[in-house]
Amino acid sequence: NNSMTTLSKLVTPKVLFFPTSCLLNSFRSCKKICRPTFSHTRRSLHSQDGGDISHSGEEHLILKRKYDSDSDGKKKEHLKFYSLRAVGGESVGASCSTIVETDTGHVLRTDLPRHMGGRNEAPQPVEHLLSALVGCTQATILYVGRFMRPRIHIKRIEYDLKARRDERGALALPIENLPDIPSRITEIAGTITVWPAEAPTKIRKKTIEKTDRLLPVFSSSSSYSTEERIKMLVEQVEARCPVANMMRTSGCKFDIEWIVRGHSDNEKSEGTRE
Repeated sequence: NNSMTTLSKLVTPKVLFFPTSCLLNSFRSCKKICRPTFSHTRRSLHSQDGGDISHSGEEHLILKRKYDSDSDGKKKEHLKFYSLRAVGGESVGASCSTIVETDTGHVLRTDLPRHMGGRNEAPQPVEHLLSALVGCTQATILYVGRFMRPRIHIKRIEYDLKARRDERGALALPIENLPDIPSRITEIAGTITVWPAEAPTKIRKKTIEKTDRLLPVFSSSSSYSTEERIKMLVEQVEARCPVANMMRTSGCKFDIEWIVRGHSDNEKSEGTRE
């Protein structure tokens, strides 16, 4: 019996207990060491004359997650960065045309109308800017609506926008003198029409109710009228949309009317004008 007891002591593994704080510190240290470096291997773009825009087969470091430090040395990870590569000129078939590739792997083209020196083979740069405004507004509307209480479910959104700028700001002569007129877009006008979604099914409703309990409450707006809720939505979208915020800061005037339609075409409620 004594020999069996001695043997069991030799082969029985010892279990070590660590304080919870030690385990958490070890996990944090491992997380810092194992944090990945984000890189993107570029695909080669080919121009119309066969030339490569980027070096074929060469790996380019396009986007790295960057960190700023507070005064106390703590790292901040909330900054978002964008990166792209582009080429323009005769190598892409027209002097005013450009080919752009983003760090996310998408390709865009820009051009100008023929009377402005282009070939009219792609949207103008300012049209890309308006498209960016629409896309950014769309994403921001859905984000804000998802966190409002009760949640606003969106089925469809239509945009009818027009922009205006003074051409003299870009074309003023003599070229040695800086123009007195701003070349930027000075006004954007139009309508944004929102169609609310149908009531969710029972299964979706249960999932949404469960999600609502877990998500932080953006606003308790159940006591507000439809007009007040739309006004709240518009104010938050204006402040949170990066593209709209940048354009407003430049001095561009927004004159956009928001319209909310019911589930049938006959139902229509006027929203608010920015």
